[in-house]
Amino acid sequence: ATSFRGRALGERAVLFGEVGLLGEIRAVTDAALRIKEAASLGFSRVFLPAGNMSEATGFLDVDLQPLRNVEDLLR
Repeated sequence: ATSFRGRALGERAVLFGEVGLLGEIRAVTDAALRIKEAASLGFSRVFLPAGNMSEATGFLDVDLQPLRNVEDLLR
C-alpha cells in the first residue's frame, strides 16, 4: 500500500496486525511483547491495531499509531 502511494513509513517504523478482507486491521495476541521487541530493535514508531491500544501502555519512548483499517495507514 505504501508503495502504491509512493510514501514510506519511515526507516524506524514498524507495523503489525492482521488485515481482514475488507481492509480492517484486527487485534493480535501479545501486542505488548511485540512493541517491546520492536523498541529493542531500534524502532521508534509502531503502527498497531486500535484494538491493541489497551495493551500498549507504558511505552513512553515509542510513538504508537493505532490503525482501524488500511485506509488509516494511507492517510
